[in-house]
Amino acid sequence: MNELLSENEIMHRVQANWNKPAVSFLCTSFNQKDYIEQTIKGFLIQETTFPYEIMIHDDNSTDGTKDIIESYRIRYPHLIRCIIQSENQHSKGISTSMLAAEHCRSEYIALCEGDDYWISKTKIENQYQVILKDPTVSMVVSPGKLEVDGVIQSHLHCYYGDQLKEFSAQEVLNEVWQFAPTASYLLRKECLIKSSVVFGKTPVGDLFTELYTAVNGKLVYYPEVGSVYRMMAKNSWSERMSKNALANNIKFLNEMEAAIARTNKLPGFEDLDWSIKLSGIYYTLAVSYLKERDTKNFSNAIEKSYRYGIIARQQQLLYYCNKYIPALPMFIKPATYIKGGMKKLLKGFSS
Repeated sequence: MNELLSENEIMHRVQANWNKPAVSFLCTSFNQKDYIEQTIKGFLIQETTFPYEIMIHDDNSTDGTKDIIESYRIRYPHLIRCIIQSENQHSKGISTSMLAAEHCRSEYIALCEGDDYWISKTKIENQYQVILKDPTVSMVVSPGKLEVDGVIQSHLHCYYGDQLKEFSAQEVLNEVWQFAPTASYLLRKECLIKSSVVFGKTPVGDLFTELYTAVNGKLVYYPEVGSVYRMMAKNSWSERMSKNALANNIKFLNEMEAAIARTNKLPGFEDLDWSIKLSGIYYTLAVSYLKERDTKNFSNAIEKSYRYGIIARQQQLLYYCNKYIPALPMFIKPATYIKGGMKKLLKGFSS
């Protein structure tokens, strides 16, 4: 990134009361010293026509992350506000994003965790203009890029075309995997907090926040690529899930089914169809069982995945192999089902 502007230079560009920010950039961090500086720089490059604040919540990092945050707070004392915990809150089951949100002074919040970052200087400005033009919009999301092992991938993440589009809650659920990058979110503070209250503790809060905003307002897709999501970053959700994957996937399934059961009883959410999401969850679980060579549970999981809905060619092949040649999947390297190597098998299977 280019040389950062000083705090005075940033604040002089917008003649407004910076003690009343229009948007809060909310960042949660924990032991992310290798990433947090790039995250903060992504905030400071934003070119806006309104005042903003940067709210950083650090969950008692022990690797030097707090020192980096503090160095930027000193340089930008009127822009950056911090909550530095002396005890880890996540380990107590407390949502750090909710803790930080309560301290945000603005009506709107833009999320970006400490291992992700923004790359477009106009990311926030353009999304905010969408809301100004239509006050019924409760949330704006955008496509992003993926970074794997330090390399930004060529394909876009969560890309739905180059036009502004409104999504319903059902359309969110019809996406097998992630609907939108968390780092792309701009939403009403009220919606972020209320979604946590309405749904309670869920295994993946982002999805339920998206559902809440779609039902209680408008969830709008803005096509500008503005953020980067780091896959398997240190202390990230994706890294935590990959460790002891089978146990984590079983736990995730149980928690999701409980959350879905609760959600189905709520006004406005009772008619949602979760089949595609559940198909994806059971498919992921099936692959985990396959890695462990657990034939019985693999068979049950892939059967349930297929019954909920067809989501991928790999899933179809595993289902039919399990049904007609049940021993075959156990002789294939599990990584094949994840990294695209199934294409060769599919070609042979269909010939």
